[in-house]
Amino acid sequence: MLSISLDLKKGIGQIGTNKWLMGLLVAIPIAGVFSYVTYNQLVTVPQQRAQSKIQTALVTRGNLTIVVSANGTVQPESSVNVSPKTSGVLKRLLVAEGDFVRSGQVVAYMDNSNLQGQLLQAQGNLAAAQANLNKVIAGNRSQTISQAQAQVDGAKASLQKLIAGNRSQDIAQAQANLNKVQVTNRQAEEDLHRNQKLQTAGAISQQALSTARSTRDGAQAQVAQAQQALNLLKVGSRPEDIAQGKSILDQQQEALNLLKAGSRPEDIA
Repeated sequence: MLSISLDLKKGIGQIGTNKWLMGLLVAIPIAGVFSYVTYNQLVTVPQQRAQSKIQTALVTRGNLTIVVSANGTVQPESSVNVSPKTSGVLKRLLVAEGDFVRSGQVVAYMDNSNLQGQLLQAQGNLAAAQANLNKVIAGNRSQTISQAQAQVDGAKASLQKLIAGNRSQDIAQAQANLNKVQVTNRQAEEDLHRNQKLQTAGAISQQALSTARSTRDGAQAQVAQAQQALNLLKVGSRPEDIAQGKSILDQQQEALNLLKAGSRPEDIA
């Protein structure tokens, strides 16, 4: 009985061991499959998905454009001061800072209102000079010569009068003029005295008295002028007056001779 019992326990022990080994043999492949599936889901599949998203293209040769944004100060290589020939007020600017300009391009307008007056004056001077030139080229008209001849005749008469002295009728006329202004002066004096009394009595205004005084003063000045003219006539012509009259006659005669001779080449040139 004992022998059978031991063999039975031994057999039962061997059977248990064999089951454990068989379970282990079955568990190992299952664990390997599980590990492979897990690795494939966690590593391989994400890598394949990432690789499937990468876009590829054919490699070509070309220039690569790079844009760089930065803050800084732009400084020109050289600068030129643009200024007008004459000073003035800037009226209109046609360009802005940084614009490209060409040689001869108008960039601004200056206020030329003050130059317009000078232009008109210059045009007037030009017209007058042109008229004088045309007159010189055409020669002197007979009317101009006649006027010059009349001036010469008048200068001759004045000189002869100075040389001959003042005539008696001239002195008499000057005396009569003096007598006339003296009468006017006396009347003005009487009016002034009468108005002074009236103004003192309050019969006339101060303005009326001032008017009477101004009239008297004017009459006195006329008397002084008439007296001086009479004295000069009585004295006669002075040597310097005769010399001045002769000089005037010479000038008028020379001008007449030039008009009669016509235009000279140097005058036209």
